[in-house]
Amino acid sequence: MKMLKKRYLIPLALSAAIAAAAGCSSSPKTPPSAGSESSAGNPTVQDSGTEEALESQTFDGEKILVWTNNRHDAEYMEEVVKNFNEENKGQIEIEYVITTENYINMITMAVSSDQAPDIFCVGAATGGFDLNSFVASGIIQPLNPLLSDEFKEVYDLSKLSYPGINALGEDIYFVPTCQRSGNRLLYNKEMFEAVGITKDPENLGEVVEAAKKMTETGGGIKYGIGMPGLSACFKRFLYPAAEVSGILPYDYVNGRYDFTGYKPVIEAARQMFTDGSMIPGAASLKIDPLRVQFAEGNIGIIGNASQEVGVLTDQFPAKMEWGVAEIPSLDGTIKGSLSALPQTGWAMTTTAKNPAAAAKVIEYLSSVDVMKGYVENGYSLPTSDKVMEAVDQSKIGKLAEFAPLSYESVYPQFPNVTPQGKNWEEVLWEACFPEAGDIDPILETLTKDYNDALDKEVKMGKTKRLVIKDFDPLKPAEGTLEYLEQ
Repeated sequence: MKMLKKRYLIPLALSAAIAAAAGCSSSPKTPPSAGSESSAGNPTVQDSGTEEALESQTFDGEKILVWTNNRHDAEYMEEVVKNFNEENKGQIEIEYVITTENYINMITMAVSSDQAPDIFCVGAATGGFDLNSFVASGIIQPLNPLLSDEFKEVYDLSKLSYPGINALGEDIYFVPTCQRSGNRLLYNKEMFEAVGITKDPENLGEVVEAAKKMTETGGGIKYGIGMPGLSACFKRFLYPAAEVSGILPYDYVNGRYDFTGYKPVIEAARQMFTDGSMIPGAASLKIDPLRVQFAEGNIGIIGNASQEVGVLTDQFPAKMEWGVAEIPSLDGTIKGSLSALPQTGWAMTTTAKNPAAAAKVIEYLSSVDVMKGYVENGYSLPTSDKVMEAVDQSKIGKLAEFAPLSYESVYPQFPNVTPQGKNWEEVLWEACFPEAGDIDPILETLTKDYNDALDKEVKMGKTKRLVIKDFDPLKPAEGTLEYLEQ
């Protein structure tokens, strides 16, 4: 596997380390206490500066409200919080709240009503989150001046600064502590074997064919493929299939939206609906019911990323053997990078009552000890080489199968505009329904609506047009970014 370059999110040491652990099983691990020591002489929570800072600065019963939309790691994180609260009794207490419905909208409303959390979990994969809008609205504040030097050593901010994703200029608004791999094809090994599929699908047509075969032998109980219609379904499988085919929603060279390239991807999805290969009710399914069906062995193929290791181990334990394959392109050749995203970081609201105390909580939740256990439980891939060095490689299990690919990268964040009506992901997904009619006018109208909205918001000064004249879809992070006011 090729070594990843600086602008990739994944640490250089990660690929080989994960690959070396392939075939090992994952087992739940009790998280460390706030004052515990890491094994093998690796950095501890104290070494990262968290405990030292807590000891050197006096806090008097500060309560820090933390929001997250993550459920799959709930048991582990609740124990992490419990340990922190016990170790820091009388100084800082974390109140940890899991909220999933309309997460980003709830944060926005909470800030305006003075009921906001001090800290909230966020990442590039968080649906609805737009850094520029949050900064312009005064919802979040830069972390640079609040983070300790020790923390900055653990997380090299120069390598984890992504314009428009977690940083604007020199200001960093959250530090990605772990990352979601690019999406993969997750498949039921037993269903593949039952219909004689012996190799990973190499193109989208082979996925369509495989899904049809598995459905035909499923007896009306098992189906070839599933997509959660109400939970970013397009981004979990169809979007990455388009990415590696060189198809994107935004034309970086010209600074315009362009959805017209999605037609062949939509046609493939329509065929799976027509064949009856899509699990019934897919149009209205949320992600967790789909995960349950996959874990029960009733779906042959789903699309998702590295977080599924934790989901299928702890949240919905799989009752069958499942494998991981690369997302296939339209014709079997790789023409674009697969997006890898900063999955988790902790942002601070501008309404945080004690930013210093909130910063200490962020440093603890991001500490080597906490993240070591997080990775070992299969919840995510790390972004820090120091965390990876601390990880017991024998414990990461199936996370090894999500090891970084040579063509994974971080795409620059294009402008997030909101035309009237449904967002582009919803429109593209609904275009996959056979009854939606002619695909071409759907894509042309969507392109026009988004460009009209972009032009309007640029003119109003609400956003800037991103142009990358030297954009290369195989090296999206290496181009020269220009932000234009026209």
